[in-house]
Amino acid sequence: MGLWKLALALSSLATAAIYVCWQQIEDQLAIAMAKAMSKKIGAHVTIGSLLIRKTRFGAKNITISNGPYPHDGCWKSPHFAFVEEMEMTTPGLLGSLSLPGPLRMGSFMVGFDFRDISTIAVRGVRIFVEEVRVEGKTIANNEFLKVFEDEEKQKKLKAAEEEVASVKAWRKKWEGNESLIEGEEDSEAAEASEGSEDQEMDLTIMGRYKMAMDVIRRTQGQSLSERAAAISEHRGKVVSELARKKDINRQVKVGKVAKDDEPIRVGKVTIEDCEVKMLGHKMILEETFVIRAYSGTVGGLKKKVGSGVLAKALSDTVGHQKERMAEKATVFKEVSREKVETQKEKLKQRAAVITEAGKEKVGEVKQMVKEKAAAAAQKVLGFKPKP
Repeated sequence: MGLWKLALALSSLATAAIYVCWQQIEDQLAIAMAKAMSKKIGAHVTIGSLLIRKTRFGAKNITISNGPYPHDGCWKSPHFAFVEEMEMTTPGLLGSLSLPGPLRMGSFMVGFDFRDISTIAVRGVRIFVEEVRVEGKTIANNEFLKVFEDEEKQKKLKAAEEEVASVKAWRKKWEGNESLIEGEEDSEAAEASEGSEDQEMDLTIMGRYKMAMDVIRRTQGQSLSERAAAISEHRGKVVSELARKKDINRQVKVGKVAKDDEPIRVGKVTIEDCEVKMLGHKMILEETFVIRAYSGTVGGLKKKVGSGVLAKALSDTVGHQKERMAEKATVFKEVSREKVETQKEKLKQRAAVITEAGKEKVGEVKQMVKEKAAAAAQKVLGFKPKP
C-alpha cells in the first residue's frame, strides 16, 4: 500500500513539474520546429511561440525569410512570409492522435486512416513576392520553395518508380511471361492516352492496317526505293509512338502511386487579414475566406486554400479599387459642382457691381449734361434757367 501511495505522489509531482515547466517545453519545441522547417525548406524560419494542448494547437509570429539575393545587394521586402497566428482544433483526443497520419514502412502501416481536424484558423498573413533579373535569368525571393517542391516531387516519383518496379518484378516472377506484361503495358498505355488531345494516330490493329494502306496508296507510281523509304519512315513513326505511349503509361502509373495520398477531414478553414504583395501589386483579402466540410488530401487542401485565397484577394482588391474610383468620381463631381456654383455666384456679384457702377456713372453723366446745358443756356439767355 505504501508503494502505491509513493508512486501516486511521484506521478503527481511529475505532473505538477510538467505543468509548471510546460511553457519552457513549448518554447524549446518552437525552436526545434523552426530549425527543422528551416532545414527542410532551405530558408530561415522563426516561430514566436507555440501552443500545445489536448485538442488545441497553435503558433504565433511565424516568419519565413527571403531566399539569398544574387551577388551583392538585398531584397526590398523584409521577408517572404509572415503569419501572425495559426490555430487548429480537433474533436477529441483521438483527433489529436490522428494528426501525424498513417506511418508506413514498406507494406506495413500503423496509425489512423485520415487526419481528423475540427477547425483551422489563420490570421494576419503577409506575403511578399519579389523578382530580379540577373544575367538573363529571373530569380525570386521565394526561389527556395521551387527547389523544395522539386526535391519533394523527385522523392515521391523515385519512391513510386520503385514501387511500380517492385510490382512488375513480382508479376514477372509469378507469371513468367515477359511478353504478357509488355502487351498489358501497351494496352494500358493506349487506354491512358485514349481521348487525349495530343493523340496523333490510332495504334489498334485496324488503325495500323489503315496507316499501312495509306502509305501504299501515297507511294503508288513511285520507285521501289522511294516506297521502301516511305514504309521505313512509317515504321519509325509507329515505333516512336508506341514508345511515347509506353512512357505515358509509365508516367500514369507512377503518377497514381506518387499522388498525395494523405487523407484529411477538416470541418472549417478560415483565413482572414491577408495581404499579398506580388511583383509590386498588392492584393488584400478584405473578407474572411472560408472552406467548410473539406474531405480530401493534404495536397488538395493546400491547393484549394492557396488558389481560393488569391482569387478572393484579387476580387476584393479589384472591388475595393472600383469603390475608390467611384468615390473619387463622386467627390470630383461634388467639387466640380461647388466650383461651378462658386463661379456663378462670383459672376453674379461682379455683374451686380458692374451694373451698380454703370448706374452711378449714368447718373453722373446725366448730371454733367444738365449742368452743361444750364451753363450754355445762361450764357445765351443771360440768366440761369430754373431747374
